[in-house]
Amino acid sequence: MHGLIGELQGIGDAELYTPPAEGEWSVAQACAHVVEMEVLWMSKAANLAEQPDIARTEEEVERRLVEIDGHARDALDTIVQRLRDGNEQALGILRGMRPADLERPGTLRGSQTGRQVIERVVIEHIEEHAAQVAEARGGE
Repeated sequence: MHGLIGELQGIGDAELYTPPAEGEWSVAQACAHVVEMEVLWMSKAANLAEQPDIARTEEEVERRLVEIDGHARDALDTIVQRLRDGNEQALGILRGMRPADLERPGTLRGSQTGRQVIERVVIEHIEEHAAQVAEARGGE
């Protein structure tokens, strides 16, 4: 998460709110997606015992779109605070998990353990969005 927040330092409004290409998300929209998805997937990883099929439901897909659209014009300080708050909430979920929860299998594009969901669907996904922000700013 620190990489993503670091990439936002000093970003201008044009970089923040302008999608890099038709049909792509702006940096602000990508950050809204990160806030939404981090908590969602951490919760799903923590609840594999109760719900092993963790693909997004139609309601969760709709919620993602509402979050992205609803926060597309947030001010930079609001975006950073939402990222921090979401990350703290996700870390709270992780702290509440037992080691056995990390190894519990679930189904998302094949079989994945709670640990794999956290590593692949949460952490790597955030890193991908941090790279997108860097690219939008002319880095990488």
